[in-house]
Amino acid sequence: MRRSIAFGLTFVIGAAAGGITGAKIVEAQAEHEVGHDLVVDLMKDGWAAREIYRGHGREHADRLRDGFTQQVLFIEQSIPKPRPEPRDFFSEYELRNRALRVVREAYEASGSEIPTEIRQVLLTVPPRSIGGAPSRVK
Repeated sequence: MRRSIAFGLTFVIGAAAGGITGAKIVEAQAEHEVGHDLVVDLMKDGWAAREIYRGHGREHADRLRDGFTQQVLFIEQSIPKPRPEPRDFFSEYELRNRALRVVREAYEASGSEIPTEIRQVLLTVPPRSIGGAPSRVK
């Protein structure tokens, strides 16, 4: 009987210690990834601000716009389409739609045509649910 209790107690303590250690490792990895993302975002924003202040805002925007086609195609291939059920504001589906809406609005603001490869994707994204402006896409 004592052996069973000792074994059970040892098992519970070992499982708890393993769980705590595993949680700490996962937490450290998540903090590292978030930190990395924040640094990269800061670098991108700083670079963009520098280009705008140097008077290269239009060229910078054009460079960003030139990468949209590949990014939209990647999103289309990797993120499932929105489901008909009500969407959570922070769901992957709604984030996809918001990102694609912003890209469509960037084309509108630039006055340039949407590339044929992504035109249908951008034009079929549902409109904003609150205060969406009408589309003026060419």
